[in-house]
Amino acid sequence: MYFRSIAPCRATLRMASAPQPWLPSRILLCPRAPGQRDVRCLAFSTDFVPANYTPKQSDPLRILFCGSDEFSAESLKLLHVRMVTNPDQIRSIDVVVRPPKRIGRGLTKLTQPPIIEIARKRLLRVHKRDDFNDWELPPGINLIVAVSFGLFIPPRLLRQAKYGGLNVHPSLLPDLRGAAPLHHTLLQHRQYTGVTLQTLDHERFDHGLILSQTTPESMPIPEGCTFEQLREMTALRGAELLARALRDGLHVPPLTDVSPMLSSTHEASGKLRLAPKIRKEHSQLTRASVGNIHRMQEIIGPVWFLALDRRRDEWGQVQRFIVEEIDSSISAAFPATMSGPKGSGRVHKAPVREGAVETQWPDETWARYFEPMTLTMMHEKKKTASEATATAAAASTGTDITIQTSKKLRGKRPNLSPADVEANYDVFHLKAWVRKLPWGPTPGGVRMPLKDVNYVYLPDLKCRLINITAAGKGMELARPLLEKARCLTKGHDLLVQE
Repeated sequence: MYFRSIAPCRATLRMASAPQPWLPSRILLCPRAPGQRDVRCLAFSTDFVPANYTPKQSDPLRILFCGSDEFSAESLKLLHVRMVTNPDQIRSIDVVVRPPKRIGRGLTKLTQPPIIEIARKRLLRVHKRDDFNDWELPPGINLIVAVSFGLFIPPRLLRQAKYGGLNVHPSLLPDLRGAAPLHHTLLQHRQYTGVTLQTLDHERFDHGLILSQTTPESMPIPEGCTFEQLREMTALRGAELLARALRDGLHVPPLTDVSPMLSSTHEASGKLRLAPKIRKEHSQLTRASVGNIHRMQEIIGPVWFLALDRRRDEWGQVQRFIVEEIDSSISAAFPATMSGPKGSGRVHKAPVREGAVETQWPDETWARYFEPMTLTMMHEKKKTASEATATAAAASTGTDITIQTSKKLRGKRPNLSPADVEANYDVFHLKAWVRKLPWGPTPGGVRMPLKDVNYVYLPDLKCRLINITAAGKGMELARPLLEKARCLTKGHDLLVQE
């Protein structure tokens, strides 16, 4: 629901923050970003809050806001609105951000946290900190708010602030504790999400008292929801949860923990899981995860896989191949249309899936232009407890380690025998289709785009690989690189090409 205002004037903002008799008690109006004239209406009435709660009186707040990304930006925007429209509640806001970091190949690109520009436009004082060693709170700060910050706030600073610290976390704590709850929510195909307002614990991340929390049924995840959409949805809800908590004085001692109210919800949701920081291994394609390749590419970024690169020797060296681009449209998975010369009217269509039944792949016409191949991938085998103990014991005594780790195999032993591969790696194969070579006019007069020669179609996964990078090398087109390394072969054996 939206309310249209003539201009984002101070009177409009004051109306948004003041109670309105014609609105339900739990509706909050907040303005859009500067330059936009919509006033957004957020209506939430199903959050977990203490029963028969009476708002507490708080001193005017001088907030130290610690944030970084787009998720934390929404909370800062709404707190600033409250500061402008109700200075008796929020007197001032100081912002702490992480210093800019270099990213990309060669660390040549310097990125600024998005929240810096937001703070500067609102004339808020900004402090850049990568740690809090020998750093003191600005004078008068009585509340610390950390939203998607990434640094642990030391107990020394929390004790200096009269009201301690608060945190907005985009999950239904204690479920999905960790640095990447949004990523893991989508990767686990959750049907709902939530937001939690908790205190900042003096010892560990995400272990504070839960002051308020949304209910699962109030935040269902739409089908096909992207990471950006989920982040925006939870950011807006988290900002509203934080603003209402400050209005009602949930931060004022004695604090009320609503965790007992949440026990039935968590029991219904099943086993609690963690949401650790997304690392390189989370984007690796394995036998178990390759079926989720589209989701992984959308949520985490470029996926990668291990394969034997046999461009230099017969046995091969374990190489990491990065999939820079995946096209998962139906027309990409099944190159459906091949048109003949202009005016010929010739159109050849590839087979398509109909429900759970796949039509014969390919028919005679299709086989004339494409040929079947096998794309071979591999990943490290998980060690059993006894193997891990044996490896640790051998390393501590300085004896030879018979169970090789993947790092040692790639770094110390570039030439792998079939026995090495069988002992340390799980190898699996994917059905693939590629254009026949040489490229050019077919006997029937049909021409295909030149770039299509370089694509690798994976019909079982309904996608095609467009660009593949060998780790540490430059960008290469998928098919030539995979064929040179003999990861893409006509045979089904790991090391022998038929």
